[in-house]
Amino acid sequence: MIYMRISASIIHTAPRLGFVPVEVFGIIRCMKRVYVDGQNFLYKAAEVLIEHGKISSKDELTKIDIRSLVENIVGVGVEIVFYGARVQVRRDLDDSILEKTTRFSDVARRLRNTLKNQNITFNEVGKLKVRDSDVCHNCQHRDLRMQEKGVDVGIAVDIVVDSLSGLVDEVILVSSDTDLLPAIRVAKARGVKVTYIGFSDKMTRAIIARADASEVIRNQEIIDAFDVYNNMQ
Repeated sequence: MIYMRISASIIHTAPRLGFVPVEVFGIIRCMKRVYVDGQNFLYKAAEVLIEHGKISSKDELTKIDIRSLVENIVGVGVEIVFYGARVQVRRDLDDSILEKTTRFSDVARRLRNTLKNQNITFNEVGKLKVRDSDVCHNCQHRDLRMQEKGVDVGIAVDIVVDSLSGLVDEVILVSSDTDLLPAIRVAKARGVKVTYIGFSDKMTRAIIARADASEVIRNQEIIDAFDVYNNMQ
C-alpha cells in the first residue's frame, strides 16, 4: 500500500478522481474505499449480459460502467479499486494456451482502459496460472486451463493494512469469497464499517453475517450499467 502525500493539485483534482480525500498528518485518507474482486464481478456480470443477449461470450465484457453501478448503491465520493491478475502470454506450452493467454491479455488491456476512463484504480495482485483440467470421462483427455490465483490474498492484505493504518472509515467489499472473512474481522475490530455488495442470486450468508450492512446488485442494474457505458461510446 502506497501512502500519497497531500498536495494542492491532488485536492483540486479529487472530485474528478471520483473520491474525496481527507488530510491526516499529511497523508490522504479515503473515507470509503471499494474493493472489487475483478474476475468475480466480471464473471457474474457476463452471465447476466449473456442471458439477456447483450454479449455472446465473457471475453466481450470489457466496457461497463462500474463506477455508476457502485455509486448508485453506496453513494458518490468513493475510491474504487479493481483487483485482477497479471496476464502473461505463454509461448512455452501448446497452441491452445498461447491463444488463450493472448486473448486474455487483449481483454485485460481493453478492460484497463475502461477502468482508467472511470477513474478506477486497477491493482494487479494475482497471477493467471496454467493448470491441468479434470480428465474427461468420455475421451480421457486432460486439457490445460487458466486459473486466477492470489487475488483474494491481495484484497485481504489491503483491507487489513488500510484498516490498521486508519486510512479508511468504511470497507465496501464487492466479492463473495469467504477467504476474506478474516480480513473483515480485522476491519471490524478496528471500528471500520464493512459493507458487503453481492449479486442477487449469489449472496454469501457467512459474509452477510459478518458485515455491518449488505447490498444487492440486481440484474437490471448490470444491464443498465452496460447499456449506459456502451451508448456513450
